[in-house]
Amino acid sequence: MNPDQSAAVGFTLTEAHLEPAEPGGVESALTDAGFADRITLTDLRHAPRDAQGHHCSTGSGPRALT
Repeated sequence: MNPDQSAAVGFTLTEAHLEPAEPGGVESALTDAGFADRITLTDLRHAPRDAQGHHCSTGSGPRALT
């Protein structure tokens, strides 16, 4: 994203080369879930835990925009 005062929204988008995703990172998790080529809304907050400290299954996770 590059600031551009002449653009209607004040910025332009350009393609950028990215390094491979770090193992165990958010990008790797999205790739593993099959969303590597999709735009997603991803909640980066900590997963909720129950009283014993185990992750709760809330059904939340990466969702592709359609």
